[in-house]
Amino acid sequence: ISPFGLHENKDNKLNILTVGMVNPNKHIDLVIGAIAESEELKKRIKYVVIGSLAAKEYVEKLKKMIEENHLEDVVVLKGYMDDDEMGKYYHNADLVINLRYPAFEGGSASLVEQMTDGKCVIATDTGVYAEMPDECICKISPAKMREELKEKLLELCENEEKVNQYATNTKK
Repeated sequence: ISPFGLHENKDNKLNILTVGMVNPNKHIDLVIGAIAESEELKKRIKYVVIGSLAAKEYVEKLKKMIEENHLEDVVVLKGYMDDDEMGKYYHNADLVINLRYPAFEGGSASLVEQMTDGKCVIATDTGVYAEMPDECICKISPAKMREELKEKLLELCENEEKVNQYATNTKK
């Protein structure tokens, strides 16, 4: 059984998920950095990353960040899992972080899946993500990712209604 995502959220933390190839283009290091810089975020979220860990140098960097900042109870790198198991994590996620920058693709199947599932999504305001209505996804400027990510995470931790509103809007 996983440490995050498969049980009811008895500690009232925001369950956050990132999926896909774990590589620098996903900016998972910025998410971990934002969490590390904020005692409030450390207390208020659980962050799960699911996807191939083949980018060994980047994955080692993430593991080191988790260890050095004592985030083992906050952040977990799950690696690859099958669709059924990943579906359980999607089901329990309150928020999905989809920070692809630069955005190489003309479309994003993962974004469509996240929106279809009615998830609150934080994405970089670029490419296909920039084309989504502002009321549907929470956008972060590529030029200010570090600052805006931390601000948005804190804001969403404080405002469950806003998380729910984004989630509702994505289904429309």
